[in-house]
Amino acid sequence: MLTILKDDEYLYRSILADFYGQGKVLKRKYLLLTYSYSIFLIGVILSVLVFLFYQSIVIR
Repeated sequence: MLTILKDDEYLYRSILADFYGQGKVLKRKYLLLTYSYSIFLIGVILSVLVFLFYQSIVIR
């Protein structure tokens, strides 16, 4: 650990590599979150539409 702190170039390269790795992980995480929210919203919208359609059939 002390060798990393003493060598400035090595320290900056390590930080840069960590940021890059975190960026790759977060990109995948937020992509999967976008997919899951989209699927959830589609499900909610379809549920409301089916409910309204069913209510219109029952009322007649």
